[in-house]
Amino acid sequence: MEIIIHPILIATGFGLNTDILETNLINQLILGAGLFFLGRDFLTTALEKRGNEIQTNIEDSEKRLKTASARLAEAKKEADQIGLVIKEIQTRSKKTQSELLSANYQQAKAKVEQMLSKLKSDMANNERQFPNEIKQAIYTQALEECVKISKANSGAFFLSYKDTQDNNISRTLKYIQKTRKAE
Repeated sequence: MEIIIHPILIATGFGLNTDILETNLINQLILGAGLFFLGRDFLTTALEKRGNEIQTNIEDSEKRLKTASARLAEAKKEADQIGLVIKEIQTRSKKTQSELLSANYQQAKAKVEQMLSKLKSDMANNERQFPNEIKQAIYTQALEECVKISKANSGAFFLSYKDTQDNNISRTLKYIQKTRKAE
C-alpha cells in the first residue's frame, strides 16, 4: 500500500498573515468599536436592570427566609405548648380515672356492706321468729291432740259441749295465728 500525501497540505504550514485587508482585521476593529460606542448605553442599562432584579430577588428571598424562620420558630413554640397541654390532659385523665375507680369501689363497698347488714338482720329476725313458730306449732298440735283425747274419753257428755269446745279451740287457734303474725 502506498501512502499518498496531498501536495497542498505539505506546502502550507503555520504562519502569520500580515496582510491587514486579507485578515479582515479592520472590519473586526470597526465592528468592535461600533458595538462598544453604540451598544454601551444599551448594555449598561440592561446589565443595571438585571443587577437590580437580582438584588431585589435576593432581598425578597432573605425576607421570605426570615418570615419562614419566624414561622418555624412559632410553630415549634406552639408544638411545645401543645405537647405540654397533651401531657396535662393525660395526667388529668389518669387522675380522673383513678378518682372514678376509687369512687366506684367505695360505692360498691358501701352497697355490699349494706346488703350484708340487711342479710344479717334478716337472718337474726328469722332466728328469733323460728323458735316462736315452732312453739306455736307445738301448742297447736298439743291442743288438737287434747281435743282428740277428750272426744274419745268423754262420750255422750262431750257431745253436748262439743259445739262450745270447738268454738273455743277455733278461737284459740286464731289467737295463736294472730300472735304469730304480730311477732
